[in-house]
Amino acid sequence: MKSMLIVAVLASSIMGAFSIQCYTCTGSSSSSCGDTFTSTTKTNCTSSYVSCSKVYAEASLLGITSKTVTRACSTTAASSSCTTADISVLKTTTCYCGSDNCNGTGRVTSAWTLMVLLLIITIVGTTRISDF
Repeated sequence: MKSMLIVAVLASSIMGAFSIQCYTCTGSSSSSCGDTFTSTTKTNCTSSYVSCSKVYAEASLLGITSKTVTRACSTTAASSSCTTADISVLKTTTCYCGSDNCNGTGRVTSAWTLMVLLLIITIVGTTRISDF
């Protein structure tokens, strides 16, 4: 039980001790920041930032549609799902994730998944050791 607590404390300390690194760019959905993501611009976020974000915005007005993607550091806590807002002429989808450079290509995931996995491995390992 003590080893499980030590691992949990160490994991949370390690996650909080380092600043997160995120891709940072803004561009149309067809740019290097967009759907075919090829940007290599990474930023070491300051300690006040706890996650990375990816915002996809689509604005339509008078038959003209503009699509923009923004990737940045964020002060919003990471989550396992994205949120979509549809307000008249503007539709946005915002995703937050909590591991380095997680706002690049593919699904944005949270660092909490990794922490839970480490905790499960510790519990299973501790249980098996105590069985002997």
